Formats: sequence, structure tokens, C-alpha cells
Amino acid sequence: MNIKGLRRQFSDWGRGARPVDDGRITEPGMLARARSEGRRAGLIIVSSGAAFAPLPYFATYAASKAFDLVLAESLAEELRGEPVDVLALCPGATRTDFGRRAGFALENLPGATDPRVVAEEALQALGRHTVLVSGRLRRAAYAPVTLPRAIAARGLGCAMSLFTRWQVRGGSQPAAASHNL
Repeated sequence: MNIKGLRRQFSDWGRGARPVDDGRITEPGMLARARSEGRRAGLIIVSSGAAFAPLPYFATYAASKAFDLVLAESLAEELRGEPVDVLALCPGATRTDFGRRAGFALENLPGATDPRVVAEEALQALGRHTVLVSGRLRRAAYAPVTLPRAIAARGLGCAMSLFTRWQVRGGSQPAAASHNL
């Protein structure tokens, strides 16, 4: 990405297109409304296929999309049992103005997907999956990566939940953690 495209990316974030806005992940009242109305809410965090690997010359973009992916996976586990579904949408090449604004023509790549198709796939996956890697080739390529991440999120979520409850109850520091390692 050229420096001009990088500046545009950050200026877009400054206009509110940020993964986290003022520390609020969900729209205020979203969870309360879902509970009171007996309905489910949905949160789709747009990541990218670039979230799964280092991407030289697009390092900032790939790192920000990796953040989005981990944020969505973590929130999905934290909110498991609540009436809200969280999805990390990781689209591949999509026919949008993103590439032009960033200084390259990603939308012209063979196999680039229409944004309406990506949106439809995301809505169909919401509530069924935590991570959706869109596009025919990307799904097959990243299946071995996304399944172990889901298993890890579940296991780490259980461990952190137990640890948090233990701390709230006033537990003392575990013996192994009391030493400076």
C-alpha cells in the first residue's frame, strides 16, 4: 500500500469506521432490547482474509484485520449464552472502491465477489458460525485454520471465566503465578 492509501485508511477510521468506537462494542441497549423482547441481536465485525497471515506492504491493514478477527472471536465466546450472535466476516477480494482508495485494483482480480453476495453470505452465517471466510477458494484454504481457533476460543473462554469468577470471590493468587518467572 502506498503512503497515500495508508493515510486514507486512517482518515476513514477517524470518521467512525473503526473496529471499536469509544470502547463500545455493541450499540447501547442492543443486548438489553434483545433480552427484553425475547429476540436475538447480531453483530458482524468485518475483518478480511488478510487477517490470517502476515501481509508485507499491507502490514497495517493485515494487523487491523487480525485485531477484528480476534475481537469477534473473543466477543462471541464472552457473549455465548446471551441473545446476541457475533460473526467475524473475512471476505476475500470484493468488488468495492476499497482497492482504488488504497492505491491498487483488488476489485479487478479474477474471482472478486459482488458485495451483495458477501453480505448475503454473512447474514446467512450469523448465528451459525463465528468466522465466515467468504469466497470459494478462501473457505477451503482457511478451514484448517478457523476450526482450531474456534476450539481454542472455547477452551480459553472457559478457563478465563473460571479465573474471573475465582478472582471475584476473593481467591488468592495461585502458587505458580506468585513467583516471578
